[in-house]
Amino acid sequence: MNTDNVAVSGETIDYGPRAFLDTYDPAKVFSAIDQFGRYAYANQPQVMLWNLARFAETLLPLLAASEDEAVGRARDALEGFSSRFQAAYHGGLARKIGLSSEDGQGVALAQDLLSRMAENEVAGSGRYTGRASRALP
Repeated sequence: MNTDNVAVSGETIDYGPRAFLDTYDPAKVFSAIDQFGRYAYANQPQVMLWNLARFAETLLPLLAASEDEAVGRARDALEGFSSRFQAAYHGGLARKIGLSSEDGQGVALAQDLLSRMAENEVAGSGRYTGRASRALP
């Protein structure tokens, strides 16, 4: 994801040939011009927040008559993004491996799995789809 492929709803809309991680690598960059990793996979939450902040800037005249008040309202709206994102991300990770995110143990196990996948260059999406497609005894 980068700044030109996020919908107003906050969803990423770029599902081209490089939309998925073949091998899990949090530092993976999909653009030859991104030499510093600004849009690396691990940086996606910060990029989304930056995108939302730029969008909020365009809405300032609609948020309040005073620029200071409008900026304050925009900041208030964006303030909880990081914690809400992390909660949703960690919950999704725990569910992917069939655990609850309620006690935090599922999140810790999922994070450990991702670390091991990165260290061992294991396929990203296939790790989960392969597990789901196996027949149960």
